Amino acid sequence: MVLSLFALGACKSPGGGDASATEVTGNVTTTGTGTGTGTATDTPTGTGAPAFDPQEAAEQICGAVLACECAEPKYADQATCVTETLAAFTEAESVAAENGLVFDSSCIDTLAASYPTLGCAIPSPEVHCSWCATVSGTRLVGEECTSYDFGSDCAQGLVCSYGGRCIGRCGSTAQGEYCNFDRECADGLACAKDETCAPRVGAGESCANARCAEGLLCANGDICVPPTGNGESCAAICCGEGLYCRNDVCAPQLAEGASCKIQGVTTCADTCSEGLQCDTSGSGKCVPFQQPGDSCDFFGLECGPGVNCEDDVCVEFVYFCDRFTVHPWLEL
Repeated sequence: MVLSLFALGACKSPGGGDASATEVTGNVTTTGTGTGTGTATDTPTGTGAPAFDPQEAAEQICGAVLACECAEPKYADQATCVTETLAAFTEAESVAAENGLVFDSSCIDTLAASYPTLGCAIPSPEVHCSWCATVSGTRLVGEECTSYDFGSDCAQGLVCSYGGRCIGRCGSTAQGEYCNFDRECADGLACAKDETCAPRVGAGESCANARCAEGLLCANGDICVPPTGNGESCAAICCGEGLYCRNDVCAPQLAEGASCKIQGVTTCADTCSEGLQCDTSGSGKCVPFQQPGDSCDFFGLECGPGVNCEDDVCVEFVYFCDRFTVHPWLEL
């Protein structure tokens, strides 16, 4: 269903605040750039902003999806897609009304306007962070939450994690607040082992709870240390960039065509250089990743970035075809 993507991408506006004002009308709170009337065709007023037109929004969304010409289309045609999308708009409002949450039609407009610009590609972080939740609540970072088909009861700008607690997005989480991933934390912070955003620590400092600064590793009894260099021992500490560990000594990663079926290799880094893989089931040499149309095997040759292995053949990844119903904030 279309709304399973657009309603879940809760995010704060570029200015740092929530994307819109709110007004309670009856049993449902509607939001937009002005006031609403509590139906799926709410028309924000008061600021000169265009009224929400569900038909136009549905046509924009469906036009972008169908233009990608998916191998397995989600809809038979534009009319079917529009009908199902309009029904989803109404269902989203019902979810908000039944659970005392906010229904925000302006978030539908924002998403619909961005879809035609994607060209079937994965949304950039900037586009992704412009999206907001069609249904939202008031729960704050770290509080327990409930996910719905069209959002959650977390406040606008937050999402309900798979662990059932509200988390931030797009670097919005402050020091000391609950987190799941580094990307949730503000600049200079990372998600520490106690699940709060905290400053990264430098060389020689303890990483028992904190995360090490970029370029450092947590080793030697939870102490941040630099990686080992070429020719140095990697028995206890992994090698630096461009190196791999063989027989406990760091060595340069192998070039295309080099033999990679060798003994004594640890898992600190790939044997082959970036962009290459070891053909362990065939030639035993470093070879490029497979491209669309090439054969592939999860236990042998793998497809390159942006390419999926389907029925043992590499197929180009198309966002609207392959990830349209996946929670998008977990990808960034």
